[in-house]
Amino acid sequence: MGNSSSFPFISAKKSISVLYFLVLDKLSDSGGTLIEYSNGLNVQHMNTMKLLAFGLMMFSGCSEPSKKSEEKVMNEPVKVGADKDDHGCLASAGYAWSEIKKDCVQLFNDGLRLNPVKIEKGKVVVSAFILMSDDQSKVELFLPNDTRHSILLIKVGGLIYEGKTYRYDANKSILYNDGEVLYNGDIE
Repeated sequence: MGNSSSFPFISAKKSISVLYFLVLDKLSDSGGTLIEYSNGLNVQHMNTMKLLAFGLMMFSGCSEPSKKSEEKVMNEPVKVGADKDDHGCLASAGYAWSEIKKDCVQLFNDGLRLNPVKIEKGKVVVSAFILMSDDQSKVELFLPNDTRHSILLIKVGGLIYEGKTYRYDANKSILYNDGEVLYNGDIE
C-alpha cells in the first residue's frame, strides 16, 4: 500500500472509504505487508483501530451544506439600516427621534451631554442628553436605560425646566429627580 501523505479535499460522504484506507495503511507493518485481520491483533494495533474508529465517528458527523441552503443565504438581500425606528431614524448611526426638533438627531452631536454624578468604580459611564427648543420654552430629556423615548420639560421661569419628577437647571447644567442631583454637564 502506498504512502498516504497527501489527499485532495474530500466530502464527508467519501470519508468512510478514505478512513478505511488509512486503517489499512496503519495496520501495515514496517515491511509494507498487510497484517491479517484475526483475533491475534496485538494491543498496539487494537489501540490504533480504536483511535481511527473514534476519528471515523467524529469525521462522519461532518457534512457539506446543502446546495439549497447555500443558495438561500447567497440570495438573501443584506438589510442595511434595518434598525430604523417608527420615525425612520437609524439607531445604528446614533440617530433618535426628537419631539422638539421633529426630526432625527444625533444626540452626541446635537444635544448637551449630562454625565452622572454618582459613578460606580469599574462601571461604564452612560450619559443623559438634553435638547433645547429653538425658542427655549422647553427641553427634551433623553435618559439612558429609560423605557420612554424622551421626556419633555417645560420652562417654569428663568432657565429652569420641569416635568414629572425631573427638574433641569440650564444655568448650572444640573438635572434633578425628586430633588436629588442625578446628572450635570460642563458649562463653558
